[in-house]
Amino acid sequence: MQLVFKSGTMVKSINTSQLHDGLFKEGLSYTDSSVDFLKFHLKEEAVKLIDWKEPPALTKTNFVDQDLSQTHSDLVFQCKLRSKRDGYIYVLIEHQSTPDELLSFRVLYYIFSLMNEHIKKQGNKKLPVVLNLFLYSGKKSPYPYPLDIYSCFEDPDLARKWIFKPLEIIDLSVLSEEILLQHGQADMLEILLKYGQEPSIVERLKQSPVLLERLMERTYAKSGINYILGVEKTGAKKGKSAKQILKDIGNLVPDKKDEIMSVANQLRKEGLQEGKKEGKKEGIFTVARNMLHNLHMGIDVVQQATGLSHREIVSLTK
Repeated sequence: MQLVFKSGTMVKSINTSQLHDGLFKEGLSYTDSSVDFLKFHLKEEAVKLIDWKEPPALTKTNFVDQDLSQTHSDLVFQCKLRSKRDGYIYVLIEHQSTPDELLSFRVLYYIFSLMNEHIKKQGNKKLPVVLNLFLYSGKKSPYPYPLDIYSCFEDPDLARKWIFKPLEIIDLSVLSEEILLQHGQADMLEILLKYGQEPSIVERLKQSPVLLERLMERTYAKSGINYILGVEKTGAKKGKSAKQILKDIGNLVPDKKDEIMSVANQLRKEGLQEGKKEGKKEGIFTVARNMLHNLHMGIDVVQQATGLSHREIVSLTK
């Protein structure tokens, strides 16, 4: 709904949601009213967490998406907890006539965004405690939807059992080779990643040449050989050439040497083809730079002549 005010020939249109938003934000910009509001509406346990000697300070931060700004707005207060740690109070305001069934999910997203800013922009190393409130003044009374995040899932009971639980970790550093060898076709994938953290994966594989035989039987054998080459060239043996590394690998399993060299040839051909593509692209960039800086041609002309994207050409102007 919009209100229209006429002043002479001037007409000013104001969305009623902006009026609600403006009143609330203006009112809570004053410490006395914001403190009373927060103390009254936060749970008693939450009120006890906060050190009210240093009243929560309203920040200029907002997290509501632009496309939802007509229906939601928010306020973020930074506070000091009794534990001397920093905390936040996130207040979401809904000023729409139709309630949002996924509101709990949106609030969770905004709180995660707040936590992310606390870490990235403010340089903190730990996540803060964020208390939250939701202000609703819609026509439907009471608010018609559950405010439990699990109610947003298609199967709330299943989500409650599995979502937001501690991470299930696959810690290769503590799993033995014997255990990993029981993991079917994924065995060598995990073993290579485990031993790839060591200075030389070839030296480690010398202790169990049968592992290379297994690798050559896997559908990802080519990727495995490529991984070994990469680890060796960046590790303690990085002075060795790819040819010497492949020879070392082949010597571990003479019966599979021909297969290993065949895979190596495929990798070499793919590398050459990729190199040609990169070389060709770099040549196009060189032409584009010449057209821009020496011939002073416009971006549109250069784009049409070279086939490069507008973004790529703009990057060459800098």
